Amino acid sequence: MLNLIGSKSALVALCMASSLLVGCQSNINSVLKFTLGEQQYNELQSHEIKTVSVQRRYILEFAENKPLVQATAMLKTSKAKEGVKQLTEMANQGNSYAMYFLGDYYTKKGQRKLGKEWTQKAVVARNYLALLENLEAARKTADQQEIAKYTLELAIIGDLSCQVLTGYNYIYGNGLPTMHEEGLKWLHKVADINTNLYECVPEEVDQAAEMIASASGILAEIYHGTVLLGRYQDEGKYKKYLANAAAYGLVDKQLELAMIYAQSNSTSKLDRANKVFQLALDPKNKSHKVYGLAAYAYAQFIDAHPEIAVNQDSSKYLNIAKKKGVLNDYGKLGNYYYNMLDYSNAKLYYEKALNGNQDDKANGLFGLGMLYCEGKGVKQDYSQALSYYEQAKAQKHTTAAVRLGQMYAQGLGVAQDKAKAITYFNQACTMGDIDGCDASKELRGIGIR
Repeated sequence: MLNLIGSKSALVALCMASSLLVGCQSNINSVLKFTLGEQQYNELQSHEIKTVSVQRRYILEFAENKPLVQATAMLKTSKAKEGVKQLTEMANQGNSYAMYFLGDYYTKKGQRKLGKEWTQKAVVARNYLALLENLEAARKTADQQEIAKYTLELAIIGDLSCQVLTGYNYIYGNGLPTMHEEGLKWLHKVADINTNLYECVPEEVDQAAEMIASASGILAEIYHGTVLLGRYQDEGKYKKYLANAAAYGLVDKQLELAMIYAQSNSTSKLDRANKVFQLALDPKNKSHKVYGLAAYAYAQFIDAHPEIAVNQDSSKYLNIAKKKGVLNDYGKLGNYYYNMLDYSNAKLYYEKALNGNQDDKANGLFGLGMLYCEGKGVKQDYSQALSYYEQAKAQKHTTAAVRLGQMYAQGLGVAQDKAKAITYFNQACTMGDIDGCDASKELRGIGIR
C-alpha cells in the first residue's frame, strides 16, 4: 500500500509548490538551441499547451479534496465506521480514490473479497495508485503480459515513463502484440513534448527530460534504420530525434551527434561538434559506458580542428580513454572509425579485435563482414562477408545471424534460400534479437502491424 495519507508534509509542500508555478526554465534552453538548430527550436516555442506530471496531478487531486482527506484519515481512528460510510458514498459517485482506500481498508480488516472488489473498481476507474500497486504486484511475479497491461493503463492516464515503456512494448512485442505503428505513436507522444512549456516543479523538468531523451533515443535508432530491419529509415527524422535525445542528456546520442557534426567542413557544425563533445564529457557522465570512447573521439577532433577546440589538450582526453580501456577495445575503435567513414582505420582495428576476448572478436568479425558486404574500404566480396558473418555468429553475435538471414533471403553472393534465411533469423531470435524474430515472421507470412 502506498503511504499517501502519512505523507502530509509532502502533500503540503506539493500544494505550496503548485501555487507558485510558472513556466519552468532550465539550462536545457541553450542546449536545445544548438543541437536542434534555430528553426526547430523556434517551432518548439510556438506551442502553448501546459501540463503537469501525472504523479503530481493525482496527488493534488487527492490533497485538494478535503472531504476525501478527512474521511480517509478517519479510517485510522475510532471514527472508522463513519469514514467508511463517507468513502462509500464518494466511491458510489465515481471517486476512484475512495474506491482505492476502501479496498485497502477492507483487505487489512480481513474482508479480502470486499477489498478486492473495491480495488478492482479503482483499477477500472484508472486510479493512479491502484494501477501502480497492480503494476508492482505484476513485477514481483515477473508476468510480462500483466506488467505490459498495467504499464499501458498508466500510459493512458499520462505517466511519461509508462508511455515510453508502452511504445517499446508495442515495438518489440514485449507483453503486448507487435504493433510498430502503435509503438511509434506512444514514443512520439513523449519525444515531442517541450519541457520549456512544462508547467512543473524543477524535479519534474528533470524527470520529463529523462523520458523525452529515452523516447527520442529509441526513435533515432528506428529512423536510422539500425533496428526493425530498416523499414522506417528516414534520414530527416533520424537527425531530428538524435538531436533531441542529445539535447535532453542521452550521452551515447550526444557522442553520435558530435561525430556526425565532426565530419562536416562547415565551421558552424564543427563548432556544434565541439560543444556536443563537451556535453558528453561532462564529469557527471564519467560512469557512462561510452565516456571513454567519447574522450577518444574528442581527442581526435582536437588534433584535427585545433582552431575550433581552442585551449583543449588532446592528450588529456587520450589519457581518459586509456584509463577507460578504450585503447585496447579494438572492436569499439573499429566502430568509431566506421561511423566516421574512415574505413581504412576501421578495417585495421577490426582486424586487431580478432585477437581479443569473445566480445571483441565477435565485433571485429562482424565489422569485417560489414565492410566486405558493403564494399567500404575494400572490394565488395559477398563470400568474404558470408564467412566473417558465420564466424561472428559462432561467437554469439546476434546481428550477424540477422545479416546471414538477409543474405540468403535476398540471394546476395549465395543462391536465394528462404528456408535457410528463416533458420538464421530464428537463430538470431533465439539469441534475443527482435529483428530476427520480426524477419522470421515476415518471411513466414505472419504479418506485423
